[in-house]
Amino acid sequence: MDSSDPYSTYTPSNVAPSASITSPSNRLAYSKDLWDKFNDIINKLVSGKSNVKQIQALFITQRDVMDKFGQNLYKTKINTDENLYELIPPTTRYVQFAQASGLKLIESAVIIRKEYLEEIGALRKEISTNIKRAKKEEAKLVSEYRAAKDKVEKAKKKDFEDKNKFEQLQTTLYKADGLPPKKLTSLQKDVHKAEEQATRSELDYENSHKSLESMHTTYHQKLSTLMEQLEELDRKRIQSMRALMIRYATQQKEISQIIEREAQYMIEANEAVDEEKEIQTFIRDHHSKTFPQPIEPCEPYKVAFSEDAKSARLSKVFKPTTNSASSTPSTTPSTAGQIRSMMNGQLDNSEGKVTSPPNNVNVIPPSPIPTVDMSTPVTMNLNVIKRVKVLYDYTPTGDEELAMMENDIVDVLEVVEDGWWVGSLRGNQGFFPCNFVTDNLDFQKSPNVMDSPAVINSDQTVALYDYAAQDDSELSIKEGERLIIVKKNEDGWWFARSESSGKEGLIPSNFVQQ
Repeated sequence: MDSSDPYSTYTPSNVAPSASITSPSNRLAYSKDLWDKFNDIINKLVSGKSNVKQIQALFITQRDVMDKFGQNLYKTKINTDENLYELIPPTTRYVQFAQASGLKLIESAVIIRKEYLEEIGALRKEISTNIKRAKKEEAKLVSEYRAAKDKVEKAKKKDFEDKNKFEQLQTTLYKADGLPPKKLTSLQKDVHKAEEQATRSELDYENSHKSLESMHTTYHQKLSTLMEQLEELDRKRIQSMRALMIRYATQQKEISQIIEREAQYMIEANEAVDEEKEIQTFIRDHHSKTFPQPIEPCEPYKVAFSEDAKSARLSKVFKPTTNSASSTPSTTPSTAGQIRSMMNGQLDNSEGKVTSPPNNVNVIPPSPIPTVDMSTPVTMNLNVIKRVKVLYDYTPTGDEELAMMENDIVDVLEVVEDGWWVGSLRGNQGFFPCNFVTDNLDFQKSPNVMDSPAVINSDQTVALYDYAAQDDSELSIKEGERLIIVKKNEDGWWFARSESSGKEGLIPSNFVQQ
């Protein structure tokens, strides 16, 4: 049949949708396959609303024009949008139908006014209202989601700044040799405040990130629901327009043979309109072909000290000296904080506790290592304020506390206002509660002489400080532990065996008596 004939029988447009598009197992959906194409869906609905509006305007023209109706219909044009797919052919054909039989449609003016205009007006209003609501809800979701992401970015930046400040202050403290006590105390307070602020910033960052995760889930859930509603609205638009146009065409068929024949076309054309095909074709043409990307993982800033800071920290380890003036230590601890830092090697960043040297620090003995006469008692330059007598046994609850037995005599190194003093007992330093001792002993300030170690053979030694092995080739040792030196390497690492555990491994030579 000649396709140029305006009254030829309607043939469904293009080709019928394939089974791969319309089958239930392969059915596409706005919420799943167009999750990031919200504006495209809105544009499609706007195009549909425009089509409804134009049909509505056509009905109004048919109602109002009357005797000039044919002429007006002949001049009528409807601009169909490419997004309409199924409705393009019947809508275009309808213009031709209106131009040819406008005058014969006057009889339907009353029905148009009472039925069709009311229905199409309600449909247009519903589409317009839902488009506005959807755009408003989507804008709100986007705004809330962006606000959550901005909050995370600000919290992450604050986490970095506060921890960087703490890192710098901590590094300054490690290098603070020879500072007056007041300045040193002030610096320690600044470090403590910076650490607390860094902890709060990290907590804020983690909480904001959790809120973003929650908002991420809420955003996609609500957006999915919104798109499902828009898909249902689009289906209703297609179905309503299809039903309305079929009713209208059926009525016009009764007017005349021409109208009847054209009406038969309109029936067939609109009956062939398949909302599933239009929607599936639209989705296929605009398919996202992507999936929502996961949000960036939570990555709090990790404090890392520079190599200079690490070297400065390690250089503060106590060096054993003899009574000889030539062996006097170069650095004398003046506070309990320095003593704890020097004895154990590192300040843990998370809890403020003194621990063994970190895994990422290669402990290399300083050169040269002072020679120590093993027959001479070893001394430490500790600033002893006074001596006190222990009234009750005390068991430590942490590594920084001092174990005491009743009647022990403790050398007090620092008096702290919070009731915890720093003392030395049997070569160990740590905190102890002041209400467990009595200070009625008279004592003149003088250097504290540590308990002399037992006489050891030439291949034996005693650990001066704790050391945690960094790998399987090294040996962990505790202060006061007796060791047998198997081999002394020139690089400062000695191969030793523990007398208590029998384990062997490399140890730094400046952690033991020479």
